[in-house]
Amino acid sequence: MKRHLQFTFRPRIGPEQRLYRNRLATLLVKLLFAALATWLLAYFAFPFFSSKALPRGIAYNLIAIGFIALLGNYTRWLIQHDRIINAGYLISIAYFLLTVSLLAIYPTYIYFVSPIFILVIVALGTIIGGGIAYIAAAIMMLILILAWLITNANIGDASIIFDPLSGAIFLLTNFLLLFGMASLIDRLSHNIQASLEMLHMRTEQLTSLAHTDPLTQLANRRYLIELLDREYARARRYQRPLTLIYIDLDGLKKINDRYGHMFGDEILRGSARSMKAVLRATDLLARVGGDEFAVLLPETNLQGAGHVANKLRKAITAYGNQLNPVLPGLTFCSGIGILRNNDTSIDDILSRADQAQSLAKSTGKDQTRTELDL
Repeated sequence: MKRHLQFTFRPRIGPEQRLYRNRLATLLVKLLFAALATWLLAYFAFPFFSSKALPRGIAYNLIAIGFIALLGNYTRWLIQHDRIINAGYLISIAYFLLTVSLLAIYPTYIYFVSPIFILVIVALGTIIGGGIAYIAAAIMMLILILAWLITNANIGDASIIFDPLSGAIFLLTNFLLLFGMASLIDRLSHNIQASLEMLHMRTEQLTSLAHTDPLTQLANRRYLIELLDREYARARRYQRPLTLIYIDLDGLKKINDRYGHMFGDEILRGSARSMKAVLRATDLLARVGGDEFAVLLPETNLQGAGHVANKLRKAITAYGNQLNPVLPGLTFCSGIGILRNNDTSIDDILSRADQAQSLAKSTGKDQTRTELDL
């Protein structure tokens, strides 16, 4: 119940929606000042278009205009500081007070003033969202009913436009307008939210496809470089260790030539699963191409990376022992690079890990070398 009420009065607004709601709020503020200027101009221009003096109640008019203008200025400040929910409520209150003030000062103009209430629904529904617009519509209908009854009681039968039939049509029309607008905006908001959620899901799917190796479901080289770039910046900033292991499976080409690429692909998938199982959640195992893998190890020094390489080797060996005995045992050659203080980019650590791996391969199968061996 509490969560439902919170969503109704303080709904969450995603970053995609903030921009257009900010623009809508800004537009509504401009319309508010235009309405106040029209009110002020019409009041003082009244004597020029009629033989009568200024209407009574100049103080009420100026106080109402001034107070609502202050609300509009404060709303503008809230918009500039990205407090869009508060701005939505305040601009709605400003339009509400504008309408109520005009109804109180000029009750006989109720038919011309009442449409301003629609802007309250627009502000609440588009800037804030949720079900708050329905509550506001109900409150405004009660005010319109009360205002019409008071005006009708004061005027009596002096005007045909305030007879019961005209009043019923007027109130029914406003009921349909206010609740119809609230329903329309609420439906549009839900459709927009659903579309954004679908777009987010599709974006995440595309991002996952762009960062995932389709064969092994590991990260691909692209994602490895992106994460390495972030970890490189973090390690340099906080002076933390960072190591990278390059891995090349031994003899996979011979397996492909003898048993076919489908069997070789299964070897790659099984090797990926076995190596990933022994790594930490913060480590990244990526397939960088063919039978080559890379392991990014944050917060790990050169000695720790050597231990990780041994764990990976044991995992590969254990997986190989589960295969057909006629197959040669699975092994790999690996090279380890570590971040240095004089590195200028991630290319430095990538290059040293690659060179260490090449050195390991040149000395035979099942070898590991570090950049210290270069």
